[in-house]
Amino acid sequence: MRCSPVGTGGGGEGAAIVVTTFLHISITELTQQLSQELGGQVILVDAAGHEIPGHGTLREHGINDETELGYYFALDGGDFVGQAAAPLAAQNADRRIPIPQIARTRHTNVVTRSAMPKANEANKALKTTETSSGSGSSGSSSGGLSQKDFKSPKAVQLLNDLKEAILKPHYRLVQTLSSWTEAAGDGMTPAEIGSLLKQYVANLSDQVCVSSEGQEVLVLQELVRTYRKGPSAYTGLVSKQLAQSLRRSLAMINTGTASSQLSAGCLQALCRGLVDATKASSQSQARAVELLAEALAGGSHFECEVHMVAMELREEALDAAVALIHPPNGNLKPHQIAQLTNLYRERLGLSDVAFDTPDNPQEGLPRLHPIDDVKTAFSQALRPEKLIQACMEDLQKPSGEQHRFEHHGLCQWISNHNGLRQDITEAQTIQSKLQELLNPDLWLEIVHKAMVPKEHASSSSSST
Repeated sequence: MRCSPVGTGGGGEGAAIVVTTFLHISITELTQQLSQELGGQVILVDAAGHEIPGHGTLREHGINDETELGYYFALDGGDFVGQAAAPLAAQNADRRIPIPQIARTRHTNVVTRSAMPKANEANKALKTTETSSGSGSSGSSSGGLSQKDFKSPKAVQLLNDLKEAILKPHYRLVQTLSSWTEAAGDGMTPAEIGSLLKQYVANLSDQVCVSSEGQEVLVLQELVRTYRKGPSAYTGLVSKQLAQSLRRSLAMINTGTASSQLSAGCLQALCRGLVDATKASSQSQARAVELLAEALAGGSHFECEVHMVAMELREEALDAAVALIHPPNGNLKPHQIAQLTNLYRERLGLSDVAFDTPDNPQEGLPRLHPIDDVKTAFSQALRPEKLIQACMEDLQKPSGEQHRFEHHGLCQWISNHNGLRQDITEAQTIQSKLQELLNPDLWLEIVHKAMVPKEHASSSSSST
């Protein structure tokens, strides 16, 4: 999202910065970290100049890729600084500003304005990549992969297969719970829940949220309540199923079962996502509980990690689709947008939790759009090449950062799967293999093999 200072006497354009992060962080987290890094109390405003409230996540406020936001600096009393914002903003415009508390994986910095064109130029570039697969300069407007980076007919078909696999529901939470019995040792006390989550979420003890009763409570306190009774926004069977699912997921993490499926980086992202969603709204928390269970569905280490990254990409595309068919206009509150998204997830088959029941009336929500319209918007928003880009970026992260993919498991998986490039051999060292993997076409083959069942792969993509 592009952030430009307002009220700076014309200096805003040159001082604009681009923030690259995830949609499920809260507005409060973003504002606090930008304030710390920019050296002044930042206040974010939307295109109409209205201040964006701190409660809720970016996605729940309708913020999507390449959204234009404004910001200004405030005095201690909250008054508008005006001209004083210009030199401070300009001072920061040409530097890279790390925001580690905001970004949870590969997107870890604020970059200069030159890294991203204006919104209309970015939209034009995006439209071009969606409608053309011919030759020409590759890469999206922000320097990432686009469909034009995959030119061969085989690569195009692999991308189509991959997109279909990401869109297709494959996890059934209610069905999974029907075959799970909570063991005597699976139950956790509030202290044990806190101790477990603090391994992955810094400063959890100090984080707060607003309860369904409108009171400010500790996030950990709200999570314990959900662990016992389910998200407060729902009642009846829905609440019971979500509580049971959270207990199952935390038991898997606590006993080490989850670490046999996912890397520490993946588990950290899942736990942080659960905390962030709890801070946003009870409806968002319900979705995070489902996604946590889906990520722990089982399978080989590397395949689980790929499916998790694909799951995040799918959910971001769904958020974009919901924002398209229900444009943010101030009439819907963030928790209502989250509630709408849960209903659409159910109708799309991404969830088998029955959110739309007499026990959970949908008062105050707009009429849902026809499911075919939602499917069209969802499909158009999903760009499978982003999954390839995310995988490659994870390999290039410094060794001190948390990686989504456990490197030894990745290389072992490649060695066990014939039909991939012959230049990836078992005799290579892990570091040598990783260097060979920095190739979009090869990663496309790897992810396709991990994501697409052999019987569902097209005939053209299965030929080598």
